Amino acid sequence: MPNSYTQITAPGVIDTFTVPFGYINKSDIHVFVDGIEDVNYTWNTDTTIKTSSVPDQGKMIVIRRVTGSDVLSVHYADASILDADTLNRAQLELFYIIQETVDSVASVMTVDINTAQFSAQNKRIANISTPIELDDAVTLGYFRDVYIPQMQALLAEVTTQSGNAQTASTASASSASQAQWYLTRCEELLATSPTLAVHAVDYANPHHVVASQINLGEVDNTSDANKPLSDIARGLIGLYLVESGVI
Repeated sequence: MPNSYTQITAPGVIDTFTVPFGYINKSDIHVFVDGIEDVNYTWNTDTTIKTSSVPDQGKMIVIRRVTGSDVLSVHYADASILDADTLNRAQLELFYIIQETVDSVASVMTVDINTAQFSAQNKRIANISTPIELDDAVTLGYFRDVYIPQMQALLAEVTTQSGNAQTASTASASSASQAQWYLTRCEELLATSPTLAVHAVDYANPHHVVASQINLGEVDNTSDANKPLSDIARGLIGLYLVESGVI
């Protein structure tokens, strides 16, 4: 049980709460409502405080003591009179600081000596930075707003590519099936029609196609040996013969 703070779940109908531990100065007491400090709280009595408004039901109220440790509240001088109140105040100041330190250490993540693993003591972990390395922790917000959309986009892309591949596969199978059907029909025709079979291997112009039907008259039928050479070609050949010493 902590000695320097208390946690209360707000019932939603009250704004007055008890301070169950001692303190030196009232200014050492800090009040938080759902993690936000209520700097406008007031004191009803020496042991009860009143929040600036009625906290909503379920919100966490934290009343914490933070004893000043930068300046001593009691200073001793030679030949001074030491009364009980002065000595007690000095001892309480040190005692309260020790309590607060112990509570602070007890509330942080520690290594469980039984498992050698860090334990968050059943508390939420906040203020986690954006992950960079593969073994970094991620927040719920990062998982929901970044990771899930990325996975959804990737799934959509894979689904589209899979659909395209399936469509292409179906079309290819259909084309192959049609080609096979035509090949089979052709083979059946050749097998059942002797005339067609003979015609398929007749390379002697069985249809009596003449040159004019396919515009063979437009083709230069001069033999390679008699084909004329252009002036440029003749010049290049002559230059070669001169440089090579032939002429």
